[in-house]
Amino acid sequence: MKATIDYGIDLGTTNSAIARQFGTKSEIIDGSGGMLVPSVVHMDVNGALRVGVEAVERRLDDPANVASEFKRLMGTAETVAFPTSGQRLTPVQLSAEVLKNLLGRAAARDGGKPIEAAVITIPAMFQLPQCEATREAARCAGLKYAPMLQEPIAAAIASIGSADLRDGYWLVYDFGGGTFDVSLLRSRGGRLQVLDHDGDNHLGGKDFDRVLSRRAADMVRAAGRIREFHRSAPALATAFELLKAEAERVRIALSGEASVRFHIERLAKADDGGWAGVDFVVTRDELDALIRPIIGRTIGICRKMLDRNGLGPSGLKRIVLVGGPTLTPCVPAILEAELGVDTRHYVDPSLAVAIGAAIYASTQRIPAELRRASHSRGQLAIDLSYESMTNDPKPVVAGRVTGELPPGEWRVRVASVPERFDTGLLPVRQDGAFAIPLALAANSLNVFQIAVTRDGQPVAGMEGSFSIIHGTTIAKPVLSQSVGVVLADNSVCWYLRKGVVLPARHKASHATTVGLRRGQTGTAVNVPLIQGESDFGDRNVAVGLIEINAEQIPRDLPAGSEVVVTLSIDEHSTTSAEAYVPLLDMTFSHIVKFGLRVRQAEDIRREVDDQKARLAELEKLAGELEQTEEGGVDQRVKVIEDLLEEGGADERNKADHLLKNLTGMIDAWKVKDQEAMLRQRFANCSGQIRALLKQNDHERQRRFAALAEEFVGAISRADLQLAEAKLKTLQELEWGLIQEQPGYWKALFDYLCPEVLKGPNAAQARIYIDQGKSAINRNHHGDLVRACLALIPLLPERQQAQIPTIVLSQVT
Repeated sequence: MKATIDYGIDLGTTNSAIARQFGTKSEIIDGSGGMLVPSVVHMDVNGALRVGVEAVERRLDDPANVASEFKRLMGTAETVAFPTSGQRLTPVQLSAEVLKNLLGRAAARDGGKPIEAAVITIPAMFQLPQCEATREAARCAGLKYAPMLQEPIAAAIASIGSADLRDGYWLVYDFGGGTFDVSLLRSRGGRLQVLDHDGDNHLGGKDFDRVLSRRAADMVRAAGRIREFHRSAPALATAFELLKAEAERVRIALSGEASVRFHIERLAKADDGGWAGVDFVVTRDELDALIRPIIGRTIGICRKMLDRNGLGPSGLKRIVLVGGPTLTPCVPAILEAELGVDTRHYVDPSLAVAIGAAIYASTQRIPAELRRASHSRGQLAIDLSYESMTNDPKPVVAGRVTGELPPGEWRVRVASVPERFDTGLLPVRQDGAFAIPLALAANSLNVFQIAVTRDGQPVAGMEGSFSIIHGTTIAKPVLSQSVGVVLADNSVCWYLRKGVVLPARHKASHATTVGLRRGQTGTAVNVPLIQGESDFGDRNVAVGLIEINAEQIPRDLPAGSEVVVTLSIDEHSTTSAEAYVPLLDMTFSHIVKFGLRVRQAEDIRREVDDQKARLAELEKLAGELEQTEEGGVDQRVKVIEDLLEEGGADERNKADHLLKNLTGMIDAWKVKDQEAMLRQRFANCSGQIRALLKQNDHERQRRFAALAEEFVGAISRADLQLAEAKLKTLQELEWGLIQEQPGYWKALFDYLCPEVLKGPNAAQARIYIDQGKSAINRNHHGDLVRACLALIPLLPERQQAQIPTIVLSQVT
């Protein structure tokens, strides 16, 4: 009886791995090509597939039919073409082939028995469609049970054996081939808690290769033998694949050498009919200079996360490095220099995630229904219930022998491996239930064998093992990105906010915007589902739709009908939703349709132009952005345009992601600038009110204090619309006080006269000026007020707004 999953899979962008927990030992299951399986698939003319090392070997002679980096497209509707066979495969299908290869390794190691359950790791910043696509790939690969585990948590589990990481705050810096995750963790008293996540699903070691291959492409263009050397040209697709493969080889080699030759003799046909190649030497220092801006982006993300948690680098105990690209020598060096924190590899960074997943898998029970399905009808089985991770040195395991127990004396025995603890034979009740007190070895993985006897004889098929980790408990994971829906005015109704502990659920009430008649086709409810943090709906990533088909509506539904949507996300990132329509008294299930959209290059270019126009209007913003770690505005725009020029779906996806970041930064600055202006106006206004208020005017003093408190509260919540409204009320109070000052209207009249005569309405102004002078001579206050009020609209609007400040300075 196999009770626990035991297998952990790191399904990576560049390489993948599978590990199994054998008792207290974690072991990477290797095969042809070593411990890592390149996440690469080749299809020949007959449709036959090669995976891993065999596929990589075909990149040199048949690169057009080799697919890689498809993890970046998970959750989208994009497909990968294999021209020779004329077939196309989805990222899910390609990922399933990699999983089949890994599971095949494990099955061969396990006597040929198919593997039906495994833990699969996902980046912490994976969006919901990407999680669902990973689950679908697992199903396609034959897995019946595949819980998801966030990669930083897996890496943390693999690292907790180090005494240095027993207590305190630490970062898991996970820089993989195609994704970057950073997680802030706290270990206290054996409890490991993930406090926060951040990262970038479009940033990874492949970007190191991209900047190096782009440099090589620039050299080919500079040589002039191929005038139009662009990736978008179909005839040059193979050439750019060769550049990418050579860039990867050179980058890896530079981890151990000071310089490496970048050499491709036959790259592409030149304009003169001969072969054009590329040949130059890359030094480690040159590579460091090329990739430093990419590392700078990761450092910026780390600092942002630390800032929002009120923690500086000095508060960190360690930075744990995960992912093969962190073996690039300059990565830990730059991190230590910029953050001032000890940075190291506690385990092999390429294998840490798979090892941690296997340790976690050894504590996760295979669902009872899956275990029963492997037994014949009526066959006995054991169900256990226990805490897989605990600080309790003497926990109790509850269990039950399921099925019809024949008469006899039934007993159960548990012993540790290696033999340190043995319960002896304990009685099983007539209903099959039992409870077993254990003794755990401190701060370690405890493995136990369990067996059932009847009348003193072992019962076939009633033996197995289970594991409990003592000294470390892992708190429930947190949601890495907020989830909500976009409303008609582009605002967002947030369902679950970033940082909420999973599992979590939220219920929200919406109203239909149009009336529906029974028998209509199409969708009755169609609401965009998004992930992100911006309160502007279109600044976030659209991850799917909440849909109810009109055909499901049994009777007419008027506009404004209430729809109550409940969204749930479990600890393995499985998302479900249902909608209840009170008017129909009906609940609709399975209403979420996931999908990430890869926008067309023309749409992205158009928005880039829009953002350039915004930047041109915000010169101050451009100056601020030039000081960021990621380079100035011009460099950001150039990176986006370079990606669009490369033309692939992954490049367009990355360009769109970077554009959203840039747009969000502009939005944030505009809000910051608006907030600064409101604060300055409030300071000026409140200062004048304090100077004008009389000490015995208690009513207006109380009103001023209340309004000021409400303004400050609105600003602290970033509710700028409410802050503007409170400031307007304060300015009305200020204006009233100003008008009560002695000599105000005479001072106002003296200010207005020369100003209005400068404008285009001087003739009309002279009439009101004469009326005002007459009122002053007659000491007629009412006529003077009317003359001033007639003159004010003749000023430009900007001067009208300045009147209280200007006139007050003239009042004696």
